[in-house]
Amino acid sequence: MVASAAADSYREKAIPDEELRRKVTPDYPLGCKRIIPSAKWYPTLNLEHVEVVTSKVTRVQGSTFYMEDGSQEEIDVSSVI
Repeated sequence: MVASAAADSYREKAIPDEELRRKVTPDYPLGCKRIIPSAKWYPTLNLEHVEVVTSKVTRVQGSTFYMEDGSQEEIDVSSVI
């Protein structure tokens, strides 16, 4: 599929870190879930103050997200690009 190859190519260029790219690469075919039509999303993930957390969220209390693995993350969405 041409669109899938284009998405893979763009992701490889936009996210040089292999581990980060692995985290955000879908494990399903393009179009099976909502597509994010943005040229800013992948570059934003490369910013120093951004962390990609892949554990499932089990609870949200205020600005704290509680994860399935027992960790918790304080989320600041006031500076979202």
